[in-house]
Amino acid sequence: MRITLCVILLSFSLLASAQQDTVVRGNLKIIQDTAITTLINTRPVLQQNQSVRGFRVQLVSSPNRKEVYDLKSEFIKNYPDVRAYITYQQPYFKLRVGDFIERTAANQFRDIINSQFPGFIVPDNVNTNSDKE
Repeated sequence: MRITLCVILLSFSLLASAQQDTVVRGNLKIIQDTAITTLINTRPVLQQNQSVRGFRVQLVSSPNRKEVYDLKSEFIKNYPDVRAYITYQQPYFKLRVGDFIERTAANQFRDIINSQFPGFIVPDNVNTNSDKE
């Protein structure tokens, strides 16, 4: 019984072996799982979506979810190239817009939108990539 169990486990382990890449560099032979190669190749993509400390313009903070989402829709109609973010800190929904590394840029943008969307500058983690999600 034990021998049969050992034979079955050994055969499964041989069948379940991972795919491997073999790389030869000089006298060195490197054998690695293909998942490692995949992770290495996707690493630059992951680094593009980093965030840093910066500033955003907060337009509203309200417990009324619908009010905040309606304001976001209106803002996006007027400024489709500027990202808008809604966060929830109980009991408030907050609408913040923009990704500014420097406070002066956030102030300039706030001055542009102030007649339609009054708001104030808040520190926040901002996205460093330029692609809109």
